[in-house]
Amino acid sequence: MTHPDTRSTGGDANTWFSVDELPALRDFWRVYDGCYAELQHEAMPTLLDHRVFGPLVRAMPPEQMEAQNAQSRMRLQRAMEDGEWGAYAKQLTEQGVLYAKLGVSFRDWYDVVRIGARSLVPGIVGSYSTELALLATALQAMQDFLDHDMAVIGESYIQSKEEALRESEQNLAITLDSIGDAVIATDTEGRIVRMNPVAERLTGWTRVESAGRPLMEDFQIESEDTGEVIPN
Repeated sequence: MTHPDTRSTGGDANTWFSVDELPALRDFWRVYDGCYAELQHEAMPTLLDHRVFGPLVRAMPPEQMEAQNAQSRMRLQRAMEDGEWGAYAKQLTEQGVLYAKLGVSFRDWYDVVRIGARSLVPGIVGSYSTELALLATALQAMQDFLDHDMAVIGESYIQSKEEALRESEQNLAITLDSIGDAVIATDTEGRIVRMNPVAERLTGWTRVESAGRPLMEDFQIESEDTGEVIPN
């Protein structure tokens, strides 16, 4: 198997690391794999106390969590040992989409990554304490690996958020267009951001013409009770 020295956030795992980086990556993997159960045990209390992930973890049946952890470990093992990074990258992508749907922030899931890193570092140091060159490259490989993970999750997270925003805006536009009254929406500075068709007919402005214009400068606002013009 060849490992071209290119980079990508997803897809083929060979693009994550160059052939020269693979030995250090596998040095890191040997430590991670050897103390996987211990890492899970150490990280669980902190994860359970996390303000966002704690309730999610507690709500999951133990057998389901065990099955998910086993599947994730298997995918990572196949990626590390056999170069099958596609399934692992897909898992990270799905993770980013899930975080976006749950409303988990970047900070929240970065907290989880830090939990894992804090648990891994002592194991790496203990394994290569007498081989400083291997220690340095293994620690760097761990950081690079986590950076790649974060990049894939982050990319899918942002894309999912953007898709949800577009869908929300489309739904809002459909709702406003169906309202029989005039509706003019402004931003916090009083600039027009949206008008429905009724407002367009009443004001004589199109949505394109009105976008970004100060509402109080372009339109006279009358009191519903008195009919008098409200001063700017």
